[in-house]
Amino acid sequence: MKPFVQVCAIAAIGMLLAPAFQSAAPAQIRGRAQTRRAQTQPALKTASQPAKPNAVEKLDRQADLLRPLHKKLDAPKPGEWLAEHPEKGQTFVEYQKVRPAGLGVANRTIYLAALGPNSEEQDQVMRDVGEFLAIFYGMKVEWIERLPESVVPATARRDHPRSGALQFDSIYIVQKLLPPRVPRGAAALVVLTATDLWPGNDWNFVFGQGSLGSPTGVVSLARLAGDVEGDNLLLLRAIKIATHETGHLFGIPHCTAYECCMNGCNSLAETDRHPLPFCPECEAKIWLVSGADPVKRYSDLATFARRHGFEEAEKQWTKSAEVLTPVK
Repeated sequence: MKPFVQVCAIAAIGMLLAPAFQSAAPAQIRGRAQTRRAQTQPALKTASQPAKPNAVEKLDRQADLLRPLHKKLDAPKPGEWLAEHPEKGQTFVEYQKVRPAGLGVANRTIYLAALGPNSEEQDQVMRDVGEFLAIFYGMKVEWIERLPESVVPATARRDHPRSGALQFDSIYIVQKLLPPRVPRGAAALVVLTATDLWPGNDWNFVFGQGSLGSPTGVVSLARLAGDVEGDNLLLLRAIKIATHETGHLFGIPHCTAYECCMNGCNSLAETDRHPLPFCPECEAKIWLVSGADPVKRYSDLATFARRHGFEEAEKQWTKSAEVLTPVK
């Protein structure tokens, strides 16, 4: 079965999606940059053992308590992701039926690797991304050996037609390069690179790409730096995209219910508008997969956000911990 590809990365050369993408809902690519993350969606192997009813009921109660803290997603404006890519979304109840079978007690490690050379700043951002993912997903994060850029063959790279900058083919990385390198028992393998990405054919570029329900993803830092030296935009954007793509690897599609880090995006500005925290519907999915204590997790996330100056996220997570503290 061919993968279903839902493009949510940056792309634009004024033409229809190339044939490889047309099994998805085709999108007209206009002659302007469209910021999108890319999500590859194969058929999922679903969990054979459903979660215990009492545990699920508790997660439902906790998610319900958080709903007043979150804003429902407004009707999309012209040019935004949902205006061009209508999506159904997924409830927590629906997720329980399709969550990937590979996630469980024996699969508690997210593996990360750098691809190609980075600056010291980019190396630090990648380390911070790894620290955040460990807290957010309640799993161990381990770094494996850096992959030299030579592992990407000439057929999976190009010079950008306008800027001349080197780009790697994100679909090649996710579908060809990484699968043989996934460690046994891994929950996910995500590579981070300072090199720009594009998903082949006539696309412009992408920030990242993840396979829905499969363990491999890639994130690029190439276009994420802010305009002001010393601001935290590079780290914040890198964390948003890495967290979003890892969510896809855990079987979570785009969120259409609330303002959420799992929202699809059609521009960098739209990415910046989306919050870092997940909404209650998507949070419950993480609780189910990770088994993490939601209160401690929120407290740890708030501490991380405070340390890095993510004020809105800190407030959200601090309040979430307070709301859930009495829940037994």
